[in-house]
Amino acid sequence: MSSVLGIIENMSYFIGEDGKRYEIFRHGGGKKLANEAGVPYLGDVPIDPKVAECGDGGEPIVRKYPDSPAAKAYVQLASIVVQSIGSLGSRRRCRAGVVSSAIAASRERQRRQRPRRQRPQSVEESTR
Repeated sequence: MSSVLGIIENMSYFIGEDGKRYEIFRHGGGKKLANEAGVPYLGDVPIDPKVAECGDGGEPIVRKYPDSPAAKAYVQLASIVVQSIGSLGSRRRCRAGVVSSAIAASRERQRRQRPRRQRPQSVEESTR
């Protein structure tokens, strides 16, 4: 049987250029689900096009745009998850290792999918 650590509401809101928070989708579903499931509500993450940009470029948003609301939300959630995993006890620590292995495998797949640099053509090849 697997456990649910908690619920995170992804794409919960949008922060406009004016710094205001806009709830473009219905808000509060994550908290409602957490209450219904009897699990903790861990937080929410704003929608931010920079997340996709950074993911496609292979650089985490927390590194490229560390002061963005999305990056701050990810860092806060990571801290909560680490604390939650630590409180589960040694019996569950192996699952954290499985998650770490899955993350490493995902990064390796992303690395392999990046386009490879083409070697420069020799003068002979370019004149053919």
